[in-house]
Amino acid sequence: MNEKLKTILAAVAGCAIVLSFASTHTALADGNPATDQVPRLVPYQGTLEKDGVAVTGQVQMTFGIFDGATSTTPAWTEKLAVNVYSGRFMALLGSTTVASATNLAKAIANADDLYLRVTLNNASGDVALSNRQRFLPTPFAIWATASTNLQATSINAPTGNPLTLNNTTKTEVQVGGNIRLKGYDVTLSPWDSGPRGDGGRALVLDTGDTLAVNFSGDFAGGVRMEGAVKMTGSLTVPTATVSTKLDVGVVAHHCDGGAWDCVCPAGNYTMSGGFMCPDHTSGVMSYPTPDPQYGYMTGWHATCQNTSGTEVQPSTVWVMCARIL
Repeated sequence: MNEKLKTILAAVAGCAIVLSFASTHTALADGNPATDQVPRLVPYQGTLEKDGVAVTGQVQMTFGIFDGATSTTPAWTEKLAVNVYSGRFMALLGSTTVASATNLAKAIANADDLYLRVTLNNASGDVALSNRQRFLPTPFAIWATASTNLQATSINAPTGNPLTLNNTTKTEVQVGGNIRLKGYDVTLSPWDSGPRGDGGRALVLDTGDTLAVNFSGDFAGGVRMEGAVKMTGSLTVPTATVSTKLDVGVVAHHCDGGAWDCVCPAGNYTMSGGFMCPDHTSGVMSYPTPDPQYGYMTGWHATCQNTSGTEVQPSTVWVMCARIL
C-alpha cells in the first residue's frame, strides 16, 4: 500500500482505571447480580492522521486485546465504526453487543499483561498498526491488588468458574462471625498429591433434610473422631456393622447355668449388665470386672444368697456388649 498512515493513539487515565478495575473483580452497583447495570466498557481515545493531515469522517477499526506483547492470538476482538473529527476520536470497546462486553471483561480478567492492537479497515486492505499499546494500572489500582480491608455485600465468580481465595500462599483464611453456605456439598480436596488422599464430599445436605458425613464413602479411610463426643439427640444405627472401622452393634450376652461371672466375647467391652437369683434368694452384689490389660470393663460379676445367708450362684447373668474394631 502506497498510502502513508500515521496514527498517534493514547489511552487516557480513565481507560486505565476501568481496565484495572475490571481485571480484579466484577463490580455490582447495588450488590445484586440480578439488577447489575455496571457497563463492561473500556473507553479509548486517540488521534488519526493520513499523510500528515488530520482525518475527519467515519473509519472502520478493529480492536484486539492480547495477553502479552508478542502473542499472535487475540483474547478478544471487536470491529467498530469510529467517528473521527479533526483527527481525534473516542471508541467504547465492548459496545457492539452484550456478548462482546462480557467477553471483553473475561479477557481482561484472565490476562496477565494486556496489549491493545488497532487495525484500520478499508476497501484496499487492512492496516494493522505495529505499535501495540500496553495497558497499565493507575497507582490506586495497584494498591487495590494488595488491599487488606475489602468490604463487599456480594462477591461473585464468573459463570462456570470457581471463586478462589488465597490459592497462592495456601495459608489459612480467617472469617469472623457465622458462616452460611448456600449449596448442598462441602468438599475437601488437597492442593497436592500428598499422603492424605484425594478427599471428597465431607458434608452433604441430603434428601429428607439429612446431614450426611463422608457422603457415599468418598473418604476411603472413614471418619475418625478424636476427643469427647456429646450427643443431644438420638443415634440410629441401621445395621450392626456401620463400616470397616467402627462396629457399634450392641448385643445382650447371656451366661446361664449358674455362672458367677458373665464376660463379653473377646474384643468386646461391657456397657451394662444384670442378673437373676433363684427362688427364695436375693442378690447382694453385682459389679463390672475390669480387663487387666486394657482397663475397660469386660464382664459382670453377680452374687446371690439364700435366707440363711449362704452365697449361691445366680440363675442368670447377662451383659450388654459392644465392640470397637
